[in-house]
Amino acid sequence: MKRLLLTILALCLLLVACGQAKPLPPEESTAQATTTQATTESYIPEIEHTITQQIHPDMPEFTFTVLGEFVYYHLWGWTFEMEGVEITGEDFSQHIEKPMEVFWYANIGFSFADFTGAGYLDVQLHLYRGRTMSDEPSALFWLWDTNTQQFVENEQLREISRGERISVTDDGHVVSYFSAGGNIGRARTVYAYENGEFVQVERWSTANQFDGTWQTWYYERINGEMVLVRTEVETIE
Repeated sequence: MKRLLLTILALCLLLVACGQAKPLPPEESTAQATTTQATTESYIPEIEHTITQQIHPDMPEFTFTVLGEFVYYHLWGWTFEMEGVEITGEDFSQHIEKPMEVFWYANIGFSFADFTGAGYLDVQLHLYRGRTMSDEPSALFWLWDTNTQQFVENEQLREISRGERISVTDDGHVVSYFSAGGNIGRARTVYAYENGEFVQVERWSTANQFDGTWQTWYYERINGEMVLVRTEVETIE
């Protein structure tokens, strides 16, 4: 009995020790960003993600920086406490406060696209929230305002990105794509920028009927309304 108790005690101590050990943060995973990596002496360093981009041929380059720091390590990885975004350039400076927690800091990164068709590159800041937060917005967006000469956050694009990936097509349309899993369903929506807002112009969604078929619904914008134009059923082979 005594030997059994000692064995149980030893196992408990081993589990506690393992629980206190913290792995280093993930390595830098995007070429877009530069990161101050953690060392064995400090598991919670300050980090900055920085990229330089010209948003219009007639404008100087801007430098975009994400500011923040590591907060703690948990089951899914590191949590990054984002403070905001700093944008600087020749005779230009804009500080955007955006406090929020983001998982897996190495997946934070900038990309640029003309979301409105105005001829200027707008800002998309990609966020990774983890699978348990898949219904959260996957990105933040700031559009260049030619009147104020500032970047203005666009909440509509942020909501469109809720659980979806956002991109811009060659013909200037914004596209969102959602997948519920390889054998469950997926959807694709096309938006056009009209009168200061993004409106749906096309959409299709497909779902596994679990009877040996996939069913797909196709919608188009007709007279300002999204209308179902056809349905297709495909046999799963």
